[in-house]
Parts: sequence; C-alpha cells; structure tokens
Amino acid sequence: MKLQKHFIRLFALLFLALSLTLAHLAVAQQDKTEKKGLILFDSPELLEAKVEVNLTAKLINLVSKSVSNQPEVAELIQMLDGIYVRTYDRTIIDEKKLVNHFQQRLKAEKWEVLVKIKEENEIVEISLLFDEDTVYGIFVIVLPETSGEVTFVNIVGEIAPERIEELLGSLSNFGAIDIDVGGALKAQAEPMRDTVQREIHAVKVENPPTLDATLDDACWKIAPQADNFTHVRTGNPVEDNTQVKLVYTNEAIYVGWHLYDSRPDKTVARQTEDHARFGKTTEDWVSFSIDPFHTHRFSDRTFFMANPLGKKYVHSPARNSNETDWMEQWNVAANIVEDGWIVEMEIPWKMLDYPDTTEPIRMGINFDRGQTRTNEHSWWSNIGTQEFYKNDGHWLKVLPPPKSSRVEGLLDSLEADKYSIPQILDHNNNISFMSENNISFASGDTFRPVNASGLNRIDGLRLGGGFETGKQGHLDPLFFPGSGATIRKNENGTLALTDMNENDSGTRYLTAPSPFLFGTMSYAFSSQTVNYRAGGGITSGENLNLTYGAQIHRLTSVRDTDILLSNSEQFLRALWGTDFQDYYLREGAVMTLQWQPMNITHSLGLSLLWEEHKSLENTMHFHLRNWSTHPTLAPQGNSAIHDGSMRSVSFKYDFDTRGETDLNYNFENRKNTGEWYNTFLVEHASPAISSDFDFTRFLIHLRHYCPIGKDRIDTRLKVGIATDPLPFQRQFVVGGIGTLRGYSLYEFVGNHGFLFNLEYVHSLGSDAFIVPFIDIGQAWYHLKDVKHIRPKINLGIGFQGGPFRLNLAKPLEEERGYQVDFKWSRMF
Repeated sequence: MKLQKHFIRLFALLFLALSLTLAHLAVAQQDKTEKKGLILFDSPELLEAKVEVNLTAKLINLVSKSVSNQPEVAELIQMLDGIYVRTYDRTIIDEKKLVNHFQQRLKAEKWEVLVKIKEENEIVEISLLFDEDTVYGIFVIVLPETSGEVTFVNIVGEIAPERIEELLGSLSNFGAIDIDVGGALKAQAEPMRDTVQREIHAVKVENPPTLDATLDDACWKIAPQADNFTHVRTGNPVEDNTQVKLVYTNEAIYVGWHLYDSRPDKTVARQTEDHARFGKTTEDWVSFSIDPFHTHRFSDRTFFMANPLGKKYVHSPARNSNETDWMEQWNVAANIVEDGWIVEMEIPWKMLDYPDTTEPIRMGINFDRGQTRTNEHSWWSNIGTQEFYKNDGHWLKVLPPPKSSRVEGLLDSLEADKYSIPQILDHNNNISFMSENNISFASGDTFRPVNASGLNRIDGLRLGGGFETGKQGHLDPLFFPGSGATIRKNENGTLALTDMNENDSGTRYLTAPSPFLFGTMSYAFSSQTVNYRAGGGITSGENLNLTYGAQIHRLTSVRDTDILLSNSEQFLRALWGTDFQDYYLREGAVMTLQWQPMNITHSLGLSLLWEEHKSLENTMHFHLRNWSTHPTLAPQGNSAIHDGSMRSVSFKYDFDTRGETDLNYNFENRKNTGEWYNTFLVEHASPAISSDFDFTRFLIHLRHYCPIGKDRIDTRLKVGIATDPLPFQRQFVVGGIGTLRGYSLYEFVGNHGFLFNLEYVHSLGSDAFIVPFIDIGQAWYHLKDVKHIRPKINLGIGFQGGPFRLNLAKPLEEERGYQVDFKWSRMF
C-alpha cells in the first residue's frame, strides 16, 4: 500500500508539472487564440513576412467605411472578426516545409479542405472550420507558379457559406489581396458523388509491342481495356471517349492510348521538347500514374505524360527533376489519326520502386486526359478536383520482376558523374552519395575507406582507419543485440543495409550477392594498445540470401551494446568524464552463417565465437570535469569481468517490420500501422568446445512502435534467463541510461532479469518532442528467487531535439532523488 501511495503521488506530481507547463503556454497566447477559427502564424522558424496584414473587427470597420454604404458589403463586414495575411519571399524560405506546417495545423484542429484549385499558373487551397450552417474560419494558401511569393490568408468570423466566394473576391476592400476562385466553390458545393474505384487485370506478354503509335500489335488484342472516362468536376461522361490498354513484360510496362476526337484537326500540341512541363490548359495531353506500393500518397506516385507530338514528361516526388539519365529511360510514340490521336508508352521496371514479391500483388494506377478544345479534364478512376488518391484504380494480380536483379543493375550502373547526388561523410567517415530516397551508395564497389577512430575511458584517444572491398552483405560479426549488420527496408520499399560497427549504427548500403572483405586497425594513446578487425565473406542467392562470413579481431568491447548506439555520444561521455564502466578486451575470431529473404522482415543466423576475454583498467584520466573535488564527479574505475576463454555457439532470429531506423524520431518516414522490431537469441558455451564458461542463456527483446495521430507510443520488453551462472560480461544489467533511468548505471546485475519501458512521444514540431515515460525492471541471480523479487519502477519525462535526448527520472522510492541523463539517439 505504501508503494502504491507513493506511485500515485509521484504520478500526480508529474501530471501537475506537465499541466502547469501547458497552462503557462496557453496563458501566454490566450489573447491570440481565444477566437475560434484563428490560426496563429507561428511557423517553425521565425520568418520575416514580405507583406503583413492584421485587421481586427474595429480596423475592418475603419478601412471599409468607403464601401460600407453598399448593403451587401456592410453585411459581409458584420460577419468578420479579423483578416490576417502573410506573404513570404519564396527565394528565402523553405516553401514546402512552411506549407506542410500550416496544413498539419489545420488537420490537427479539424479543418476541412473545401477545394484545391490547380490552374496553369497558380494553386489555391481553401480550408474551412465550420459547424452546421456557420463558417468560423477560412484559411487560404496561394502558390503562384510564376511569382516569387507565397501567401497565406486567415479570415475569422461567423460567415454564411454562400458568401465565401464573394468575400474572397473582394478582399481588396479590406486592404488585402483578392483571390479569384473562378466559380470553383460553386462547383465544389454540389452534392458529393459516389466514386467507383476501377479495376483492370494484369496481363503479361512474351512479345512486347513495337512503339509505332498504331496499336496493331498482337499483344494489344488480348490486353484489358480502360475506358468510360468521366469529367473531373461533374463525374459525367466526357464528349470524346478515351480507351487505354495495358500489358507488361519482365522488362517494362506498356500503355497504349486511343484518344478519340470528333475534331482531330483541332488537336493542340505546343510542347516540342522532352522533359518540359505541359501546359495543362493550353494543349492536349495524357498521363499514366502508378503507385506500386498502393499507399494512396502523392509522394509514392510516378506520372508519365505525353502530348500528340510524342513529347514526354515524367514526374516523381521521390526523384530529382534534374536526373536527365533517369528521365530518358522510357519511350513514347504518338500519331494524330483520322479519329483522334494514338500514344504508346514503354516504361522500364528499373525506373520504378516496387515490392519485392514472388506472389501477384495489387498496385494503384490511373489514367487521365486533358483536351483543350472542350476544356475537359477526365479520369478513368475519378479522384475529383481535390485529388483523393485513395480513389485510384487497381491493377490486379501483377507480378513484377525480381527486385534483386534490378538492384544489382542499379549498383552496377551507378556512376558519380551521371547523378546529381551530393557527396557526404557518414558517421563512420565513409564517403558516400545520398540518393533522393536517403539510401547511401558506396563511393566504389571495389574499395571504400573506413574510419576506426574514437574516444573512451579505457583507450583515451584512438586513431585508425581501414577499408572495405566488394558489396558487403548481411554479415553480423558479433551476433549480439545492437551489433553487426542488419538489412532494413525503407518506407518506399527499397532495400538497405544498416552497417553497424561494434558500438554504432547507421550507414545504409544497397546490397547485392557478391564477395566482400574488410579490415581496420587503430592505436590507443592512453592504453598504448592496438585494436584490429579483419575478415570477409560471400553472399549468394537472389530472393533468399545466404551469407557466410568470418573475421579475426582484437576489440575493446562493452557488456550491453543496446545502450551504445552512437560514436558521437561515446566521445562526449568520455570527454565529460561520464563514460560507461564496463569495457573489456575481446580477442579471437567469429564465423557466421546468416539467412535472410529480400523482404528483410525475417533473419536467421548461426554463429561460432572463439575468443579470449580480459579485464581492462581505467587508463584515461583527463576529462573536462576533472578539476572538481566533488566525490560524485571523481573518475570511477572500470568494472572487472570474468577473464577466460569464451567458446560459444549462438542462434539468433530477428523480426523487423519498421519503416525507418534513424537514431532520431523521423515521423515523416513511418508506417501508418504499428511496427515491430523483435530479437530472439540463444547462446550456449561449454567446456566441450574448450570454453572456460558453461552456460546457456536466452534473450527475448520485443519492441513495438504504435502511431497515435501525430504522436507515437513506444514499448519495449526485454527478458533474459540462464540455465547456469553467467560470467560478468554476459549477465543481465539494469539501471541507468536506456534501461531504468531513475537509477544508477548498472545498479542491478544478475543471471536473470527483465525490463519494460513505455514512452509516449508527443511531437512539438520542428523535430522537437516531449516524452513522458515509465520504466520497470529488475535483475536477480537465482531463478527460484523470481517470486520474491520487487521490481524497480521510475517515472520520468524526456525532451528530444533532433537526435539529442535529455531525461529526468524519479524512482518510486521516498529516499531516492532525481536522475538526469542524456543520450545522443532514441532510446530503443
């Protein structure tokens, strides 16, 4: 009861502190946020507006006296409580980030997009906050294509819906800008029509068509047909019909168009060059769009467009618009005929990212057409003027070619002088090139430099380097949680290798079956020791990859690699004198055999470890706080381990469905459903294989990430048990950063243990998060004592900006004080 009483008291205290903080922010802005329908212009950065208009109700009455004698205008004025305008120079702001900021604000506050108008030279998006027959707020985003300005307008009041278009068209009466919506609101106000998602079955052919704009090839005769296009606004059939046929091979997708026109002599084609945007209202055009992962998101779609002259334009939000070589990979043929015009498209699979599957799947596709003579824009599966991509059509039972062969071809063809990819240094100082999908391409398939430098309490400053050759595969050289290499799948479905060194994570490489070699060497000035690592292996298979690898090494290691995720953090801790105290020496060899399918959700591995373990003394005495005589700041000695020969066999299974693995929280690249990252490990050491230790240990590590709107709930459960007493370097440790954050580092140690973490990650915007959390855990030596253990519990709150995390935690024990720690990464 006493423990429960303290738990309730501390939880109430935490809740009160959070409430007071939020209340303070609310009071500070009360005068600005009391009006319903008001959106504050509080952009992530403090941006200076080129034009700023702030009209309250009194000012509106003042500036509109000259027109208030007109009854209809006077009535409008009575409806308004405020008009606020901001115009920014597009050359000095991040336009996409700013627009996204306000769109997310509107969505969070339950505004609804009324209409999004895309004209030739301007995009206007109008959102409303309304209740029954009253509009309380209007928010307009104006993006002119030919202007260097972007404008945001917020109108507050109690406005009759039928007066919105009139109000937007007469804003100059109030000293603001007019917004010409051209009757679009009236069309939008029509009753919503039912949208039917069209379907078309996939047909694979052996002999592809010849691109001659005739549609007389044999494959077109068996191809399924998409027709009955409807007007984008009305949903009614258009004047001239459109017929589209679709087939594919292992190399490409083929689209055949017959654009019927009762007046083919009026067909308009103005664009005479490839890779230039078509004037959607000034010439005839067609567009084929494909969403291979069927996410219904604009960012995952690729559009292939053509005009009657056979000129082509391709757009992908995930690609650089200057990648000329990529844009040249597809082909178009077009011809004007007596009943309209014909287009044939050839789109190679290598241009697209798509699921790697051995079973037929469903993809999102659509076809649309623009006709100048009739001023009609029509769709096969009508997504409406607001472009609801969830209404795209379905391409059923399509089986794309194996993705592994495409990846190999991409790597083989990658040349730095042909791609507009910025050169960067990753956290290991490996030179790499970042693509639009944030996948790191090695700067050479034959040789890559590697950095082996660092700083810790044992070695002091360690300088060194090394190399990698070949395309490194799936090797997991240490075979313990938090170490080795893990293949990851990005949100867009591309494959990447997360290559983690001993206490690090991060570099992503596209992989392909091939041999690889690596080697590093470094010298530590304080401990006067040499560390090295050398080995190699080979990966074989396409859809199912099998990797064999081996290495010899002499390394300064740690007990629990789960909490060491960043070399940057390790460097700062050593410099500040708060480094970990569990370093030990590992010298020997390891052989691994690892299986992993290309969908990278599952991974199985077997490892044989043959090492000598030795305790290390603390040799680095300098740090930035060593001037202090306070006992808590004095340098502490390094923990001793059980010295001896470690010979063990390990089996490891990983289950990983994450969409992103960045060290900081990247909610832009997450999935819409919960994600798992689970590890199951069994390690057995025995004197039968010349080991000084005899044990079998089991480790279960479950992590779940659940999105809740703009926020997320992260949970972790880690359980370890052993059949026999474990050496110190294999024991379960709980306490301190990354575990029980209200307790000292490694405060609880044993042969068995468990740890549970629950975090609520609340986004504050601009890569800033506030994270309330609770930690529960304990470790003990004898399994029979499990019924007597008392779990340790702490409550806390974390503050994360980018990759930096600061935690404040308090145990549920009266005599315990607060613990503060930092971490240069996410927790788990």
